[in-house]
Amino acid sequence: MTFNLTLRKSFYFNSVIAIFWWIIFHPGFYSPDSLYYVEIAKSLKASSTTGIVFQGYLKLISFNGNLVSLITLSNVLILAYSVTRLAFVISSPRIAFVSSALLVSSPVVGAIGITLWQDVPFAAGLLLLTTFFVIKLGSQESNTANFISLVVPGIVLSSFRPNGLFTILLFLAFMLSMKAKSLFTTLVGTLIGVALLTFMPSLLLNKDVVNSAYAQEWMRYDISCFASTERGQGFIERVRPEIGTTQEWESKEACTWFSSANLQNAKIAKSVRYLPSAWLKLVLEEPLFVLKVHLQRNSYLLPIPINGIPNPPFIHTEIDANTLELEWTFQDFAERARLIPRVWNFFNGIFAWSGLWLLFMFFELLKGKKNIIAPVFCMSFAVTLVLFLVAPIPDARYALSVLVSGQLLVITKAINYFHKAKEIR
Repeated sequence: MTFNLTLRKSFYFNSVIAIFWWIIFHPGFYSPDSLYYVEIAKSLKASSTTGIVFQGYLKLISFNGNLVSLITLSNVLILAYSVTRLAFVISSPRIAFVSSALLVSSPVVGAIGITLWQDVPFAAGLLLLTTFFVIKLGSQESNTANFISLVVPGIVLSSFRPNGLFTILLFLAFMLSMKAKSLFTTLVGTLIGVALLTFMPSLLLNKDVVNSAYAQEWMRYDISCFASTERGQGFIERVRPEIGTTQEWESKEACTWFSSANLQNAKIAKSVRYLPSAWLKLVLEEPLFVLKVHLQRNSYLLPIPINGIPNPPFIHTEIDANTLELEWTFQDFAERARLIPRVWNFFNGIFAWSGLWLLFMFFELLKGKKNIIAPVFCMSFAVTLVLFLVAPIPDARYALSVLVSGQLLVITKAINYFHKAKEIR
């Protein structure tokens, strides 16, 4: 499928909707980590705390932080583009036009898209790659234009987070397990592309590819959670006394949320070298405990409500107090309008329950149409598994690509049923 006239019209229409969201809440939504990205965009030096390619994106789009609001505009337009492209390969143009417009109009795309989060363009990249492989697997027209408009931006955006590489690796394995051997060359090429963009810029600038302290956060949280239990007393001293004491590490909050452990930055930096072996020792000695913690922490990723209906953080609807003097251009109107995304937050047990949408994709896969559903499910499953292992806290934005894919499929199916019922009448 080329970028035909109908697809263009749909993207233009969806772009207007996305821009409408951005204007209402200009300059967008900003959480504490958003404000950190603003500082990176303004900085003249490359940071070692996040990917070099993502830093380049922030600086380029915002003109070195001088026009920060352009980042949120770019984010929502990129996400709208990825939704539009995916919609047009899983359904007819007529239905895709409506389904993509409905989803872009919803806070899942509109409100999250205008939040300065690394997860937004990252999710869009995964959706673009998914779209290409739906085209490729379905023996649809896969030409140079599709490669340039889907794979190239998909690879770039998927490299914004280090876990993108592992997600693509799992996606490759899942697709090959479903006997999609004809895609082997393209899958491996995609993996190599993401790997190069993940590693090369950092190596060229003599920066760490991954900030070890951030990358090991989930390990620290697992150990802190265990240290807060009766069985965990003395674990630190016995396994790795170099990293501190049980009293310093223990935190019940770390089991499901941010850790309250009394660890100073110097102590965390010192623990980087020893933490992987300490965590591995914990896994070997207490595998069921680690599994239970991850099941509790990431219950929103599971299709079964083992701890009741999940209640993860979802849509950020404000600009947090900060020193950057950011505020909404249309303050009064934005205050009233944000009630809409807050309705989605109220029903986060549905809209933010990633495992529920993954389960729907699985049932659709069993029904048939594997050429269409297989890449969508495999990418979503890969995202879910990576998050289940390494996500330090539950947050629905991490699984944004899963939420978008699942909800787009449901909207598409609902429109199909509506048309069929109308024809019968």
